[in-house]
Amino acid sequence: MLGKRQASFLDSDQTGAVPGPNNRRFTQSDSDHIACFESGNRCAMNPKDPLPPEDSNEKVSALIETLRHTEQRLEELTAGEVDTVADHDGRPFLLRRAQDHMRHSEAAILNALPAHVALLDVQGLIVSVNEAWRRFASTNAIQGQGHGIGANYLEVCDSARGEGAFEAHQAAAGIRSVLGGGVKNFSLEYSCHLPTEQYWFLLTVAPLADDHPNGVVVMHLNITERKKVAQELHESQRRFSDLLGNIELISLMLDCEGKITYCNEYLLRLTDWQLGEVIGRNWFELFIPPEVNDLRSSLFVALLANQPGTRHHENEILTRSGERRLIRWNNSVLRSGAGDVIGTASIGEDITERKKAQASIIYLNRVYAMLSGINTLIVRVRELDEVFRETCRIAVEVGGFRMALIAIVDQNTLKTVPIASAGKDEALLAAIKDILSSSETAPNTMLARAVREKKSVVANDSKNDPRVLFNKKYIESEVRSMAVLPLIVSDEVAGVFALYASESEFFHEEEMKLLTELTGDIAFAIDHIKKEQQLNYLAYYDVVTGLPNRTLIHDRLDQGVMAARRNKWLLAVLSVSLDNFKVVIRYVRAQYRRRSAAGSCTPPHGLFG
Repeated sequence: MLGKRQASFLDSDQTGAVPGPNNRRFTQSDSDHIACFESGNRCAMNPKDPLPPEDSNEKVSALIETLRHTEQRLEELTAGEVDTVADHDGRPFLLRRAQDHMRHSEAAILNALPAHVALLDVQGLIVSVNEAWRRFASTNAIQGQGHGIGANYLEVCDSARGEGAFEAHQAAAGIRSVLGGGVKNFSLEYSCHLPTEQYWFLLTVAPLADDHPNGVVVMHLNITERKKVAQELHESQRRFSDLLGNIELISLMLDCEGKITYCNEYLLRLTDWQLGEVIGRNWFELFIPPEVNDLRSSLFVALLANQPGTRHHENEILTRSGERRLIRWNNSVLRSGAGDVIGTASIGEDITERKKAQASIIYLNRVYAMLSGINTLIVRVRELDEVFRETCRIAVEVGGFRMALIAIVDQNTLKTVPIASAGKDEALLAAIKDILSSSETAPNTMLARAVREKKSVVANDSKNDPRVLFNKKYIESEVRSMAVLPLIVSDEVAGVFALYASESEFFHEEEMKLLTELTGDIAFAIDHIKKEQQLNYLAYYDVVTGLPNRTLIHDRLDQGVMAARRNKWLLAVLSVSLDNFKVVIRYVRAQYRRRSAAGSCTPPHGLFG
C-alpha cells in the first residue's frame, strides 16, 4: 500500500486525470532540470558502457550520493505532495518517503495479524518477522537473539532431530518447492508442545511474487483452540458412538425416505442381520410386518412433520428368521445446519419379554381368581350338575375365557358327552357338541385324545395347529388358544374340562400348573359328591332291593307329622303287606351274596325302582 497520494498517481496514469497538488506526475522533461548538485552537470549515463573495475566503488558511492540529492531535490520540487514520479517512458519511481510509509504500513498490517509471520529470501534467510512472532519467541524463549532474523530457516528445519523432526523436514521441503516455483503454495499442520502448554500450528508458505521467485512468506497460524475444539468434538462423538454401540437399546437413524443411514450393533444382534445388508435399505420394507406397514404413511410422515403424539409409540419388528419383537420407540427429528428436516433418530427398547411377563401375570391373576371361585363353589354345592354348570360360568365370567366346557365319559359307550358349558359363542358350542356326538370325528378331537392319554392337550395357536379340527370356526369366534384337561378319579378319566382363550400363547407352564390343580379339585369334588351320595343312599335304602329302609320311613314320617302339626293338616299312614315277600327278599339276597363273592356284582342302586 502506498497511501492516497500514490493511489492518485496510479489513477491519473491510467485515466489521464488533471494534474494537481495531489496527483501531479513528473516526466522526463521535468527531470531534465535536475542536475547533479556537486558537478553542475546533468546525470546522463549509458547503462551499456562498462565501468572499469578500479572506478566501480567510486562510481557506486557517487551514484548513491546523486540519488540522495536527487530525491531531496524531488521532494523540494513537489513540495511533498506526490509519492511517485515517472520518466517520459512512464516508468515509475517511488520516492523514499513513500517507500518508508509503505514499509511502515506493511509492518503495521503484519503486526496486526494473529499469525506468526516471517519473510525469507531466496536462500531461506529470515529477513523480517512480525510482532506475533517476536512475542511468541520472547514468551517461550525460542528463536535466539533477534528473534531469528538473519538465521537460515531452511537449515534450522533440516537440522531438527527427535520429536517433531519429521514435520520440520516436511516444512523445509515445502518451502524449497515454493522457492523453486514447483508449487504455488504449501501448508502443513503440526504440533509444538511446550512443557507447560500444548500448541498446534498451521504452516503456510506463499511466494512474495508470482512472476519470479525472490522470497517467500512463512506464516504459522495458531490453531490450538480449533484443534482442542475438534478433539473435544471427536471425543464427544466417540463417547456417543460407544454409548450407542454398547447399550442394550436399538439406535436407528432414517432419512426422509425411510432408508437406514445408521444402526447400532444391538439391532443387528437382535435381528440377525449384518451391517452391510441393512444400510441403505428401506426400514419399513425390511423390518415392519406387512399388516402394520401403514406406519410409513401415517406415523413416519407425522414424525417428519414434527406433529405431537409421534415421539413415543410401540410396534412389532421382524427378525431375519421372521420372529416378532415388540419395540417401544423414542423418536426425534434430525435437522441440517440450516434447520431443514433430513430424517429421524430413534432409540428403541425391546419390551417383548416384559410384555409377555405382564401378560402372564394378568393371565395368572385370572386363573387364580377362577380357581378361588370354583374351590368356594365345590365346598358349598352338593350337586354335581350345579358344580359343572357353575364351574363353566366362573371360568368365562371370572377367568375371562372365551368359552368353557365340561364333558363326562360314558363308561358304557366310552363317548365323551358334554354336560355343561358357558361362552360367548353359542354356535361354536353347538358345533363342538355335534362333532363329539359323531362316532367318526369324535375320536380325532383334542377331548378324545386327552381321555385316551390321560394328560392335558394344549394348542396355543388354534389357527395353525393341525390338531384343531375346525380352525376357521375358532378364528371366526376369536378363539386363538385352547386347553383340554382330564378329570381323573381313581386313576380313571371321568371327564374333561376344556377352556378356550381369545389370546394366543395363553397356556404356559405356570397357567397349566394352576389349571391342573383346579382339575384335581374338580375331580375330587366329583369323587367326594358321588361317595357322599352313595353313603346317603346306603343310609336310607336297602342295598339289595333299593327299597327305603326303616330309617328313611321314620325320617319321612317325622317330617310328615311336623308338617301336619304346623299346618293343622290330617296325616294318614298306609301299611301294605305282601304275601311271601320275605321269601323273595331272602332269594334275592342269596343271589347277590354269591355274585359278590365271585366278584362279578356291584351293589344295585335299586332292584325294584
